[in-house]
Amino acid sequence: MLRFKMDFITKLRKEHLEIGYLLISLENLMVKDNLDLRKIKAVFENLSNLIHKHESEEDPFFSDLHLEDKEFNKLVDEIEKVHLLIKGHLEVLRKAFSSNNYNFIRASFENDGRMLFSKLREHMYNEERIFDFLLFFNLNKEKIELFNK
Repeated sequence: MLRFKMDFITKLRKEHLEIGYLLISLENLMVKDNLDLRKIKAVFENLSNLIHKHESEEDPFFSDLHLEDKEFNKLVDEIEKVHLLIKGHLEVLRKAFSSNNYNFIRASFENDGRMLFSKLREHMYNEERIFDFLLFFNLNKEKIELFNK
């Protein structure tokens, strides 16, 4: 079960790096006095599309990933809940862009944007902890199998 998922975990980790890069790009664009809404919208759309794609692949992976360890399962359940929060923040920001109101967009990014950025970083960190556990478990399982031959 775990062996075939290792390539998938590597893909998810690469996407985490891409999401992190887009977050930094958006933050850098948001600290300027005059916002370039065209650039911000383009980066936000890339981020939003990547998150949507990423979570649509991740959700089934995490849904199947319950073990006998209650603490591990709590972490997995929390991951699934945070996906819903992230979608909510993204929707608020999408609505702000559709308003074409400069002040509303700026305020939305200063509130929901900051919450989204913080939540995404914490969320990806927690997912990485799960990936580390799975990789560690898989490597040790292979070592055990080798010694038992």
